[in-house]
Amino acid sequence: MTQRPRAFKETALLTVSPSQPPTAASEKWPRRAVGLWLIGCCLMVVAIAVIGAITRLTESGLSIVEWRPLIGALPPLSDAEWQRLFALYRETPEFRLNNFTMTLEGFRTIFWWEWVHRLWGRLIGVVFLVPFLWFWLRGQLPRWLVARLVGFLALGGLQAGVGWVMVASGLVDHPSVSHYRLALHLVLAIVIFALMLAQGLALLDPRVPAATPGPSGGPGPARRLRAATWTVLALTGVTVVWGAFVAGLDAGLAYNSFPLMGEHWLPPEAASLTPLWLNLVENTAAVQFLHRWLGVATALSLLGLWVWAEWAAVPDRARRVAGTLGLMGLIQVGLGITTLVLAVPVWLGVAHQIGALVIVTLLVGLLHTLKAPVAAAARDREGEMRASTRPTGRLGHTARTVAVAVVVAVGATVAARPVAAVPPDDPRLVAVPGTGISLPPGFSATVFADRLGRARHLAVRDSGEVYVRLRRPAGGGGVVALADDDGDGVADREKRFAPHGGTGIAVRGEELYVSTDRAVLRYRLRPGALVPGEAPRTIVGGFPDQHTHAAKPLAFDGAGGLYVAVGAPSNACQRRSRSLESPGMRPCPWLAAHAGVWRYDADRTGQRHPVDGRRHITGMRHAVAIAWEPAVDRLMVAMHGRDQLDTLWPAFFDAVDNARLPAEELHSVSARADLGWPYTYFDPGRDRRMVAPEYGGDGRMVAPAGRYADPLVAFPAHWAPNDLLIYRGSAGGFPARYHGAAFVAFHGSWNRAPLPQAGYAVVAVPRRNGVGSAWELFADGFAGTDRLASPHQARFRPMGLAEGPDGALYISDSIRGRVWRITAASS
Repeated sequence: MTQRPRAFKETALLTVSPSQPPTAASEKWPRRAVGLWLIGCCLMVVAIAVIGAITRLTESGLSIVEWRPLIGALPPLSDAEWQRLFALYRETPEFRLNNFTMTLEGFRTIFWWEWVHRLWGRLIGVVFLVPFLWFWLRGQLPRWLVARLVGFLALGGLQAGVGWVMVASGLVDHPSVSHYRLALHLVLAIVIFALMLAQGLALLDPRVPAATPGPSGGPGPARRLRAATWTVLALTGVTVVWGAFVAGLDAGLAYNSFPLMGEHWLPPEAASLTPLWLNLVENTAAVQFLHRWLGVATALSLLGLWVWAEWAAVPDRARRVAGTLGLMGLIQVGLGITTLVLAVPVWLGVAHQIGALVIVTLLVGLLHTLKAPVAAAARDREGEMRASTRPTGRLGHTARTVAVAVVVAVGATVAARPVAAVPPDDPRLVAVPGTGISLPPGFSATVFADRLGRARHLAVRDSGEVYVRLRRPAGGGGVVALADDDGDGVADREKRFAPHGGTGIAVRGEELYVSTDRAVLRYRLRPGALVPGEAPRTIVGGFPDQHTHAAKPLAFDGAGGLYVAVGAPSNACQRRSRSLESPGMRPCPWLAAHAGVWRYDADRTGQRHPVDGRRHITGMRHAVAIAWEPAVDRLMVAMHGRDQLDTLWPAFFDAVDNARLPAEELHSVSARADLGWPYTYFDPGRDRRMVAPEYGGDGRMVAPAGRYADPLVAFPAHWAPNDLLIYRGSAGGFPARYHGAAFVAFHGSWNRAPLPQAGYAVVAVPRRNGVGSAWELFADGFAGTDRLASPHQARFRPMGLAEGPDGALYISDSIRGRVWRITAASS
């Protein structure tokens, strides 16, 4: 017969109800050690919540696509293993749709956050399981506590399973986890934390629910306040759930203003889904609306608990905890508003989640302090309770606490405000106060608009209205219309329209052309009206459904021609895309309907790509920046160079080669020009067009002369030219040397390691009758620092360019949606 573990001493302890812990005198087991162990586990849960928040906000959570509970604890230990994991990631929707230009080095960055998140979860399991088995096998735990600890262990296992189910939801079709599963994952973590915390406190400080009756014979003040605390805890839980919905739906990026959401308290689109109840959990506008006001209601409830505790006959310790709760409620609201207004910076998003955990901790602590100490269950401990139900001398303390709360909340907001940009390396540029950018002497700037959403290109109407294209619809539309009614350089009115996101936008007379990834649409503008009054017409449709290089920038010539750039759905036209030493396809099949610019009739509706267009140029990997040069009657194109020379062809290129190769190419070309993709690339160091390694090149083989167009300007590698403007000099505008110049907005690099990331600037290429190749820095300081390790560290990223009827230059930013208006002092 097998023997049971060493017998637990049979004492009166075993007959005590779990809700009625024994007195200290009856203890025969290491109560304090078990309590400290559980509190330690709680701290580990807090840490994993912080790591999880960083993982989510840095978009690292889908980097590991395998579920290997044991083997997965080991990191990749060889280059082959890194390549294997990266190959798996390249098959995911996130890579194909969002991170298609990511290199192995970039993958490592996001991989480590997810790996640390999973490793810490495993460590929590070990730290919980090993001591539990030690205490239990030695017979040192009462049966009621064993049952609870087994329950905690089961919840931990369930949490691990929910975590994987959540990740798996983002590995099919759409690169985003289910916001329902994200909410379940977060709430389950908080439930585990709260239960373990409550049990740990109960073991370290044994108490029983207060039962002292009130003056009328009903529940005493401590019991009534405890019941109210449970209600506030439930409200906090609901707020946390909708906060997780906000995170899962990226709703925090949609309406970055408070208290209004755009122009409304509740935007009209908040009720756009049917059935109506579905808006509460799946509509971005409604979900954000609910979370922001649930948060305010929670903060007011926490303040209510504080006021109640101040005036009720409850223990001093309960008053102190309730006062801290009131203060924390104000801080959390301040953090939430600041996080929203600044479009969810990572560190503020993490701070906001930590704030929620602090509130849960204090609520659990308040519930605990509102119990009576076991040793004095029949009477109040001397000095613990106030004799009066209306204490005096508390108003000064109240005022001080409110003052501290306001200072902390305001301080959090002030600390999160953008600071002036780091002075640029080019000494000719001068920082413009209050704008975050630097310009040449003699120029000034205003922040025309801010926090519009993820802005792309922009266009200006002859009457001065500005139209900003958004990558995704936000705040009610994919186009933001702005008007400066008083002429002070700052937009006074904002309207949103168009249900689709995209990149291209252009004004032609009283017509507004916008592009999605699949079509070019035309809106008729009404005289005196800010937004169109009718549905758009499709000018060109049928563009290929591609996940890579899908943007469709626009340009017009002076003869009714509409030019649309169609990027290649490939990095280098390899047989196996982005695979080690995979050769290129010859001829490249993508050149038939991709990798070029097509000309269409700007006035004709219902055209289809490519049959109704005429290919104007070919051999263009990807160009987000195109413009027509009227002085020479040519198309100008700024092309993105290819990636991954070192990771795909390590025999010929190293990381430094990849950081400086190939050039970003600016071309001024006539019809039928071939820019050389995928067969060649341009080496700015050699000033030569080189044969691509996929087609026999080795880093030294020069391409045949005369077959492909050479660039007008070879810019540094990976700067990402994302818009192009030929400056007309309307109404005088800038000094004459800039008239006819090409302005190029560089979005900034992400793959120049081991060199610092670069770009993040607007440059000017002065031109005279098509001649000119020297470029100069015009606007800088967008990134906020001159040594970026990652584009995530950039404060702003220049994206779009447009010229106003008065010669002002408008620049858009793709991170916060800021728009600058730049003028010359003379104008």
